[in-house]
Amino acid sequence: MYYLFEAEIAGQNDLTYAEVVGEMPNFLSISKEWTWWSDLPLPVPFPITTFSVDEGIYQDAYKTGSTFDLHSEKLADLVRASGAKGEYFPVEMVSRKSGKAIPRKYFAFHLMKTYNVIDYARSTLIEDVEPVPDFILKARARKNNPLFLKRIAALELTEEILSPPNPIFRDSERPSLIFVHEALKQQFDLAGIKGCRLTDSKDFRDLTVSDRFEK
Repeated sequence: MYYLFEAEIAGQNDLTYAEVVGEMPNFLSISKEWTWWSDLPLPVPFPITTFSVDEGIYQDAYKTGSTFDLHSEKLADLVRASGAKGEYFPVEMVSRKSGKAIPRKYFAFHLMKTYNVIDYARSTLIEDVEPVPDFILKARARKNNPLFLKRIAALELTEEILSPPNPIFRDSERPSLIFVHEALKQQFDLAGIKGCRLTDSKDFRDLTVSDRFEK
């Protein structure tokens, strides 16, 4: 059994996202052959980057508004121990309020394992049935790409990922979708990992209007 992994974007009382201090690393200019979604290692050093978070509600996973999430040392240790193919790069973390360093270690996570996860023949996909927002139309025009990913109403997985089981990986067509095997999810649960949502693939729905992701 597999679960969709996603860092939470909001807590009950406070926003629980990591806000970059200064400039976000830009990997678009590294090479035409490499992107953050690539199965290849990062070909250049990860730049020193600082993020700010709210004190007192520390999470183990943070969204950053970029292509990568941040993982706590505890979460990173579990992912590494699972044998997952990926890279972790240390980042600096400070209090959003005071600007002082926080006493916790966090890392930018580069997951380097992709599969053709979605069985499109058995999954239920739907076309856009509502007006597409102007900002998506403009982005589509800029990229000269008229294609849209169909929305997922019911998800079925390919046989490719079912045997042998893989601890954590992303979908090659929709790289923002990260899948976690139930054995690794159990480790997350036992360790009390906070700040992420794990949705059974059978219950997953993605009904948002979105542009096709350009690799």
